[in-house]
Amino acid sequence: MKPLFSLLILLMSFMSTQVHAHAANQSTLLLDIGTDSVQAELQIPVDELFLALPDELKAQSLDALVQQKAELSSYIDAHLSATSSENNGKFAIKVRSLSVGLINQVSNLIVTMSLTPPQGASPRAFRLTDNVVLHRVVNHKTTVTIRRDFANAQFAEAPQLLGMIYYQNDTIVINQTKGSLWLGARAMIRMGMEHIADGLDHMLFMISLLIIAPMIRKRNPAGKLVWYPSSSVKEKCLNIIKVVSAFTLGHSMTLLISALKLISIPSQAIEVMVAVTILLAAVHAIRPLFEGRDWLVAGAFGCIHGMAFASALENIGFDLKTFVVALFSFNLGIELAQLLIVAVLVPWLILLARFSKYYDGLRVLIASFTALAALSWILERALGFRNWVNPLVEQLFSFSPYILLSFATLAILSVLQFKRNHRTHPCAKLM
Repeated sequence: MKPLFSLLILLMSFMSTQVHAHAANQSTLLLDIGTDSVQAELQIPVDELFLALPDELKAQSLDALVQQKAELSSYIDAHLSATSSENNGKFAIKVRSLSVGLINQVSNLIVTMSLTPPQGASPRAFRLTDNVVLHRVVNHKTTVTIRRDFANAQFAEAPQLLGMIYYQNDTIVINQTKGSLWLGARAMIRMGMEHIADGLDHMLFMISLLIIAPMIRKRNPAGKLVWYPSSSVKEKCLNIIKVVSAFTLGHSMTLLISALKLISIPSQAIEVMVAVTILLAAVHAIRPLFEGRDWLVAGAFGCIHGMAFASALENIGFDLKTFVVALFSFNLGIELAQLLIVAVLVPWLILLARFSKYYDGLRVLIASFTALAALSWILERALGFRNWVNPLVEQLFSFSPYILLSFATLAILSVLQFKRNHRTHPCAKLM
């Protein structure tokens, strides 16, 4: 009997542990801390909420529960409070929406709220008390998490767990006074630069525009438009400035418009259009498609890429002031990354186009590979085909420092070879 009794005790202990680990009796409070207020999302398991609600609020269905917005808002306001740590004034709490959704396969009431501090107080330091369920269900818990806090470079992708509210500990102290707009701006600049560095499609698009920057269009004896090296340094630099500026202006405009949600295009359609622009830019780099004004084409294509950039800001969710700083900083990061690409790549391309007999072959090779990658992205994004080119693109970009070094070495050798030939034939003229 004794071994059987011990086994029973062990089994009950195991079951107790399993019940304790189950998340069905746990609410979640997500906080977005802005410059003037706190936006909050409270997720409450419906079964636990029904145990705590007074009889007059216990609806027959989930839909009926959500319809009682005024009554539920009053109930939540009576059982959830925030008090300023600076002057002990009460935050004004306003319920913005009520909905029911599945979270970890459990039905939850999802409440979004605005918490506005009293006059003169900061929204970054307060004491939060939650008794929405806990006042009747003593084994209930609420995890409190900072989801977004721009001033502390805290974004939705990596929320910060602050602590747990539970029986006899229904208040948590929140102090986010450290940090600044500059700290958040720095993080957004870095995010913008990483967006370009990680976006292989955008990188290949930029390269497709830049490899023809040292070239001009001419008609060959057969009357077809082809690329020829430009002999004018001023013309090359002016062309590069026009193309890069137009692309920048284009994507900056649509980044702003898309981030403000003034236009809404499905992300899949945008990604397909981005791939199409890369394909057109690559084909254009092989054989001119447009008779002139490359800067107009770059600007139009930039508009499409700007809508793709905006997807990185979808989960930022800041108030107006932080949104403006975030948008500007993110765009600045994109520009810095693009200027860095121009700075490290274009000088060698200019030298190669001017002095190397291999540049035409190199241009066609790069553009052909880009066109193949773009075609694979179109098939993947539009039709769901397996992309077998993308791993090769990733592998090549992992060797980008060595590829750039090879470009630089070939450019320097070409210049030295040209000078040596020029010394050997003093009557030779510059090409």
